[in-house]
Amino acid sequence: MKKIIYLLSICLMAALLGCGSAAPTKESVATSVTPNVIIDANQFSRITPEKLFSIIGNPSDTDKWNYKSSNGTTYKATTYTYDKKVCYEFLVIDNTVVRFTFNSEKYNDPNGKSVKFNDKNDLLPMFGITPSSEIKNISDTGVALRYQLVSDKIADFWVVGIDKENKSFDTVKITYNLNYF
Repeated sequence: MKKIIYLLSICLMAALLGCGSAAPTKESVATSVTPNVIIDANQFSRITPEKLFSIIGNPSDTDKWNYKSSNGTTYKATTYTYDKKVCYEFLVIDNTVVRFTFNSEKYNDPNGKSVKFNDKNDLLPMFGITPSSEIKNISDTGVALRYQLVSDKIADFWVVGIDKENKSFDTVKITYNLNYF
């Protein structure tokens, strides 16, 4: 009888350990309560600045600069910044939005609020993203979380400034084209 209980205990532990998921799946996102969408990040995937302006208006700041990629190539880049209560930044290279950065209220105000979430499976839906079956968890350090092969429009999704205790975050970098990074 002790052997049977022991074997059942081992099987139960193995089953419980096998239930964890490294990255959110369509099923885990679909079965959880959908959080409020902050912004649909898909709409900015590889669009021109003109299309960006038609979607969200003119930026509060434009910065033209030379971006030196980790591959050693230097690109002419433009960052369009939209400072509201939160801050949106769009990096444009070769006349295409290649990265969207979302910053919480804390970006402009140290006393501002971070963005709350219930579970890490909430993070993609908060930006209107449904993960593909190929999504890969690149890093989960507790203060940062990064996925690649996120969807057909999103190459990289990187959350920075996670506070697990308060279930909040401050910055999300969404990359549409990794060729420049």
